[in-house]
Amino acid sequence: MKNEEWLVVDTETNGLMPPVYAVEIAAQRMMGWEPFGEPFRILLNHDVPIEPMAEALHGYSRAYLREHGQNPVAAHQAFHGYAGSLPIVSYNISFDWNRVLQPEYIRLGVPCSGTRGFCAMTLARRVITETDNHKLETLKNHFRLSVGPSHKGLNDVQVVVRLFQSIFRERLETSGIRGFETVAQFSCRTPIARCLEEIQKAVGEKPVWHVQTGGNKAAGPFRVRQIVELADGNDCYVWRHGMVEWALTSQIPDFSEVAPAPKQKKPRKRKERTMPVPEPLSDYRSSVSEIKAYANELLGLCRGIVADGMLNDREIVSLQEWIAACPFTHMYPMSVIADKVEKVCEDGAVTGQEQIELIGTINEVLASQADIRRCTNNGLLTYLPTRRRVGKMKRPGVGHPRAEEVSRMADILIKYRDSSGNVEERRISDIQAEGATSIDAYCHLRQARRTFKIDRVVHAVDLDTGEVINPWKFIANGLAADNRETLESLTWHVMPTVKALKFFTLTTRGSRKRELDRIVQFVQEVVDVTSYSKNEVYEWVKKLWCGHLYAYRDGNIAEYTDLLRNIPASLLKRCRDYALLIAKGSGRKPVEPSWVERIETEFSPDPRVKKQERRQDENQGISVTISVRLPGQE
Repeated sequence: MKNEEWLVVDTETNGLMPPVYAVEIAAQRMMGWEPFGEPFRILLNHDVPIEPMAEALHGYSRAYLREHGQNPVAAHQAFHGYAGSLPIVSYNISFDWNRVLQPEYIRLGVPCSGTRGFCAMTLARRVITETDNHKLETLKNHFRLSVGPSHKGLNDVQVVVRLFQSIFRERLETSGIRGFETVAQFSCRTPIARCLEEIQKAVGEKPVWHVQTGGNKAAGPFRVRQIVELADGNDCYVWRHGMVEWALTSQIPDFSEVAPAPKQKKPRKRKERTMPVPEPLSDYRSSVSEIKAYANELLGLCRGIVADGMLNDREIVSLQEWIAACPFTHMYPMSVIADKVEKVCEDGAVTGQEQIELIGTINEVLASQADIRRCTNNGLLTYLPTRRRVGKMKRPGVGHPRAEEVSRMADILIKYRDSSGNVEERRISDIQAEGATSIDAYCHLRQARRTFKIDRVVHAVDLDTGEVINPWKFIANGLAADNRETLESLTWHVMPTVKALKFFTLTTRGSRKRELDRIVQFVQEVVDVTSYSKNEVYEWVKKLWCGHLYAYRDGNIAEYTDLLRNIPASLLKRCRDYALLIAKGSGRKPVEPSWVERIETEFSPDPRVKKQERRQDENQGISVTISVRLPGQE
């Protein structure tokens, strides 16, 4: 960010309930990674009540602001003179910019000061792994960035400035991330686990610590382990760039986590040999228990948020605060909710459509936790990274050349539908393409290699990162022979929706061109298939297998019901609209009431499919299905 000007800003407010009023604005102009010029700070007197919790945090009472605060219009004019049109970076910019500054500019009728930059907190989630959470208070204490009190505008600004100088700069530049726009894009990149891995791989541990020797002289820089070994486990004063003063090693978590290397002793005879005690699993079990506790807490919070089917500002803020305090936001299901909240708040305004999408994401996470079969761990542990075996294990198949590598390969959790229509979980490793539509992988359930058809994989999750995976990417990276991404790969996330619409079409109007064209129109609307012509998409829809129609006619509704349950909540209304268009046909005749009833009950958050009624024909003695029209029938 050399020679690029930008602004670090922090605000203190009268509370969290709208309308939110700024009571303090603090800022620091930046030139690249370094502060430029004098900082800015001003108190504002809106003469509004201050919430007790807010007053307890920043200490500004209504009476104090009446005495020391400035007129809000004059204060914002002064801030505008300082900020100009520079991009603003804040620790939780969705609050400082979206809920405080921008509404206040409109309310007071003053010119907009600065422009929305990026969030330093989302950047911290992608760069810092040493702390239990990413609250500014936690980072300040861990990295010894300041000794001043928190929740004071100027103090918090100085902490963020030192965070950029001493932590962010080194790690980002070492990873090749330079320039304001590049850093801003990285602060929004997903999945977060990959960002953390990229930073850790590039940075590693460098000698950054200085130690105080005899005569109050400084020596260094050293690595953490070097200092621990030199001090022989004793306390000593250390310092690194960004800290405001020297501190004892016992007060810094980096040193308490490293034990001194054992001293080398001369070998001596022992009367008897004792077997080494295996390393206890307590640390691993405690971390798993902690992740489960956070996951359960988030699911409980989400259930309360979506209970009324609505989402307000306070609930979004509570989600943001919870995410900031969670150390496992790169793990499923926390990663899915955290990424969606970031995306929703990224553009500065949460629209009604974005609220619907966020509620849909929360409902999908809650539904996936409720639907997937689990035998242990309250249904959460299956999504956590598994402890790798280091001893003997059953080999995956006879003579497989890569058998010993399986335990070290990334594990994928899939929901797989077998030929009978039953869906079950499988954990697979060592995945290899087998033909154009199948993969060969080691199945941990069967403890042998198995072949899986990609079109039967309902859901796939990377257990190490929590990332949802497109299963078609396992085969030639999802590309066809002409190097275009296949339609199966492009539509995999809406495949149950497309199949459900086609199943409805075949059991109502049949497979005529007009009805299939409606499905083609739906696919072109929800998926970017511009690399394919309409005729190519039509032929693909025509050949697409969607289910056993005769089994459905005979009363087996499980397969169709499963398709309906896997339709994303954000697409339900659009599905109902297209199903109604299909049911109308040419529009010359009224729609059959039974089809309208089916649309309302089947394409809903809780789909209900009625079994087909059957009657016995008295003359011929055969079973006849009512209200089902097979393909090709008029």
